Amino acid sequence: MDGRAPQIVRKAPSGILQNKPAGTKVTLGQYADYMISISDNTAADHLIHRLGRGAVETELPRLGNRHQRGDHPFLTTRQMFALKGAGYPARADRYLALPQRERAAALPGLDAVPLDQITPWQQPRDIDSIEWFAAPTDMCAALGGLDDRSARPGQSGVGKALAINDGGIGLDRAAYPKVWFKGGSEPGVVTMNYLARTSRGRTIVTSVMLSDPKTAFKGTVDLDALAVARAGVQLAAR
Repeated sequence: MDGRAPQIVRKAPSGILQNKPAGTKVTLGQYADYMISISDNTAADHLIHRLGRGAVETELPRLGNRHQRGDHPFLTTRQMFALKGAGYPARADRYLALPQRERAAALPGLDAVPLDQITPWQQPRDIDSIEWFAAPTDMCAALGGLDDRSARPGQSGVGKALAINDGGIGLDRAAYPKVWFKGGSEPGVVTMNYLARTSRGRTIVTSVMLSDPKTAFKGTVDLDALAVARAGVQLAAR
């Protein structure tokens, strides 16, 4: 990617770029930083459109994803929000009733759903069929692949984006000078994915995923998942 600055087109939260004035210019590197560090949906969709959905789908198996069948077609965040947050469940049911090879043709209609018709939801909605799919092993493989790529000429921005936010894991930076994080959630889904490199040069990857198709998580589940991730990294480092 080069550093040219496309103009912002607003998408649904989470994030902050949807609140920027129309016409604001952001570099591709900044889009990547926002997408990874705070799960900015506007940033994610801009990068998907810039690369092209086909290129994103092709990259999934290259980074080790063995469960990507549900990611075809690869939805933008706007499209996912339209399916789950506007006219639900009728719109989602119509989409899921289509043969998978025909679903890409329905995506422009989802893009046309006005943002003011999309509302948040509080309970799980089709998390097993409308989402972005990867197993914990797939996420660990992806982090390992991105680690390799970040060492290539011109690819250091990959590591920069992933290192901005450590997801609250609180590892001692003297013992773990490199910590990467990418998390994600919606009602019924929590995932926390880490790569850590020890001061001795050992690389550890871990992925904690929780899902419940019927009930949203409450209470301390995020903190519990974080504790599991921290303990896993520290145990593997011994």
